[in-house]
Amino acid sequence: MNRLRAAPTAPPARRLAQDETGAALVLVLLLLAAIAMLAVGAVLMTSNAVAINHSEHSQRQLEPLAIAGIERARARLALDKTLVRSGVTTTIEENSAVSDAHGTAIAGVRRWTYVRQGGNTSGEYLPVYYVLSMVEDAAGRRVLRRAQLTQQSFAQF
Repeated sequence: MNRLRAAPTAPPARRLAQDETGAALVLVLLLLAAIAMLAVGAVLMTSNAVAINHSEHSQRQLEPLAIAGIERARARLALDKTLVRSGVTTTIEENSAVSDAHGTAIAGVRRWTYVRQGGNTSGEYLPVYYVLSMVEDAAGRRVLRRAQLTQQSFAQF
């Protein structure tokens, strides 16, 4: 004689209480994970902002050195017009040390400056010079500046 027996059941209120015993723990863990993700995001954003700020600061320091390379090429051209030939790129500085206003070499900073004569080279007009100056620091950050130098005729005065 096999009789089927019904499984014992707990009263409904008791069953709900047994089902919710781990819900608070899961809720706290999810909340903790969300807070941790927000914290990681904030740290990453802050580190990116610091890196960008450092890069901009370095660029602001290197930019005047590149402009000084252009001015150095302008001075060399004023002294020696035969320095540059038409169609040929002339190296004014190559991997040269850069110094500050007091003549002290700036550690880890190098400069390259190139000049090329362009424009009308027939002699009818005064020549135009294109100057490119590149400065690089020890960390490999580079700043490039270029300029177009033109001579002015005294006939206009």
